[in-house]
Amino acid sequence: MSDARKDRSEGGAAPAGLRHERDRYVAFAFCGADILIELDSRHMITYAGGATVALTGRPAGGLVGTSVFDLLPPSEQPLLRRLLDRAARGARLEQTGLHVVGSSGHSVPLTIGGYYLPDLGGHYFLALRMQESVSPAVALEAAAHDLESGLLGSGGFSEVGAARLREALSRGTATTFTVLDLNGLNDLRQRLDVESRRELMFTLGNALRESSLGGESAGALGQERYGVLHESNLDVKVLKTRIDRLAADIDPEHRGIDVKAAAVSMGSQGLDGADAARAFVHAVKHYEKSEGDNLSIDSMTEGLSQHMEETVRRIGNARSVIASRAFDVAFQPIVELETRRVHHFEALMRLRDGAGVSPFQFVHFAEEVGMVCEFDIAMCRRVIGWLDEVRKAGKEYVVAVNVSGRSLSSLEFVADLLNLLNKNEWLAGKLFFELTESANISDLARANAIIQKLRKSGFRVCLDDFGAGESAFHYLRALDVDMVKIDGSYVRDSLAVAKDRHFLKSIAGLCNDLEISTIAEMIEQENTIKLLRSCGVRFGQGYLFGRPSLDITSFDARRSSGRAAHAVARAVS
Repeated sequence: MSDARKDRSEGGAAPAGLRHERDRYVAFAFCGADILIELDSRHMITYAGGATVALTGRPAGGLVGTSVFDLLPPSEQPLLRRLLDRAARGARLEQTGLHVVGSSGHSVPLTIGGYYLPDLGGHYFLALRMQESVSPAVALEAAAHDLESGLLGSGGFSEVGAARLREALSRGTATTFTVLDLNGLNDLRQRLDVESRRELMFTLGNALRESSLGGESAGALGQERYGVLHESNLDVKVLKTRIDRLAADIDPEHRGIDVKAAAVSMGSQGLDGADAARAFVHAVKHYEKSEGDNLSIDSMTEGLSQHMEETVRRIGNARSVIASRAFDVAFQPIVELETRRVHHFEALMRLRDGAGVSPFQFVHFAEEVGMVCEFDIAMCRRVIGWLDEVRKAGKEYVVAVNVSGRSLSSLEFVADLLNLLNKNEWLAGKLFFELTESANISDLARANAIIQKLRKSGFRVCLDDFGAGESAFHYLRALDVDMVKIDGSYVRDSLAVAKDRHFLKSIAGLCNDLEISTIAEMIEQENTIKLLRSCGVRFGQGYLFGRPSLDITSFDARRSSGRAAHAVARAVS
């Protein structure tokens, strides 16, 4: 309390008795808030108190005389403006999630609530409180709020909801995930004027946020589909009725919309908080992809329950495979196109009988539910163990293990990997890392620093599937690597499509200028080799040179004589 009182600025003198009473009320207010702000009718700050330095980087006195909107990033300002406008029309400003620009320049998540009091000069009285359980980097960095409803997009919703869910389950709070289909919402929006449409979407967003965990665990999954993570004692029928009435009252034709809801308990599966959060994230992605399906209420509820049960089962199976290392490693040759000699191998993860999914499906699922870090470190351990075995048998290979961009962004994974490498110093020069799913890298500068640390320690790094994503060149510019593997779609279609040939030549030319070696995958025809060489591609991989084999020695006859053999390990084909 003493720090908050020191940070306070009253903006003017007052009689001692009045100051004492005011300080008492301010002290009580700080029991439920981190910052108190008073605004005039022009939304200028006339009073500020609390931890303003810690949360905004500015002393309370420095805020007086400035616009409250200066505290927020541009994307948040329309939402606050609508909140204040509604308050001025007599509505209470309910607790709503917003972000302020913190002292470090990052968005700091807060909840804001308060009143507009016309009898006190038409001033606004706001209380802001920090959301301690949500990382400041989460919501707006993951996905911007929708400017009309103020709700998070699916990416931000899954991130924030997962954090809230873990927190709720750790407290023993029963939690439910509800999917709402608002059939006819788009048609209703078309029948409304601009102001009425804004009113509809703002009120809808506020209703969903008010019902959610922490006042922020609600998001848009599509144009007519929304998700809410809430305490299980919430009466969803009441929420549906509220939305029904809202739509009917604002509709000039009084047709309204058809609200359907499906709900599933997030604690009934017996999962811990981490796995329940994974199941929730997967469910959000599933229902975002299926938005627009015309389903009945019963089929929605049954479908959500079945999807959650299937997700829980798959999480358990994936965890069992990873923990027991119930997978094998198959090797596929990569050749130098000029000599046709095997230059290195790519090792592919192969699930054992009974897994029920393909390697690609397994790794893709691990990516979606946030288990890929666990799998990647298990694959690293498996390949390093194999390298140690063949080394003791008098053979040498260089193995490059697939590492997801999500794993490279994980502090825990990087620490485990570096610790593993430090314990096996003999690996230097014998291990590659192939970076996949670059789009999942949250901090490119930090990722590049880790890559350079690996390279300086003798571990080469290859950027996989180059050209597959929209920001491929952005990643190449930000990440200094040794090799680039060109996405197979360019190679597959290069013979028939001139545009793909030009892209292929441009990619190879750029990499050669940067002194980065290139690998072309999916080579299946003999005449593709001549084209690739003319484009400047040095290495190739595909069924033309050999299919994956569990026995790497079957390729030894084709290895380059007098040259150290290289083996590149990948998680999936």
